[in-house]
Amino acid sequence: MFLEVLKFELGYHRRQYLFYVLSGVFFLLAFLATTTPNVQLVGGIGNVNINSPFAVISTLASLSLLCLIGGIAFVAGGVIRDRELRVDELFLATPVTK
Repeated sequence: MFLEVLKFELGYHRRQYLFYVLSGVFFLLAFLATTTPNVQLVGGIGNVNINSPFAVISTLASLSLLCLIGGIAFVAGGVIRDRELRVDELFLATPVTK
């Protein structure tokens, strides 16, 4: 059952533009932040090398926080789809057993 739902969701999101737009944006942000000093995801590093552990961890932390927004966009799409198909009442009214 879980595998069927996972296949449906992956197939559904592969047909949406949001997946490709977010993938491209995050790829460009990560690529440009690691290759050029002009794009900085963290503020004022100064004379710290671009490949230092501090810069790498800071870049990954800021990209992780931005990825949360993308995750929220995917989850919101599912919530809106459930609301449009009027199955949210079914999910909210069905009791959960132990």
